[in-house]
Amino acid sequence: WVHGRVHLWVHGRVYLWVHGRVHLWVHGRVYLWVHGRVYLWVHGRVYLWVHGRVYLWVHGRVYLWVHGRVYLWVHGRVYLWVHGRVYLWVHGRVYLWVHG
Repeated sequence: WVHGRVHLWVHGRVYLWVHGRVHLWVHGRVYLWVHGRVYLWVHGRVYLWVHGRVYLWVHGRVYLWVHGRVYLWVHGRVYLWVHGRVYLWVHGRVYLWVHG
């Protein structure tokens, strides 16, 4: 119990219980465990780790980060942002997205 927060030390990992949610502190980074999903909080941004892939949640939109490229998932469509241009990936084909 530190500063009104509950810390739990298990197998070398520190868990922090805050406002009914469990946070995991590893190597200076804070992970949030919610409903079986692990979120990472870094510099004010929230990342979601699912099945080895890292998703970024910004302003209600979900971005997928893969090999240095950022993909945006919206309504079942996957968009790729490269050098200021947005590409749409549909059924294995890539399209350049221009003004909607």
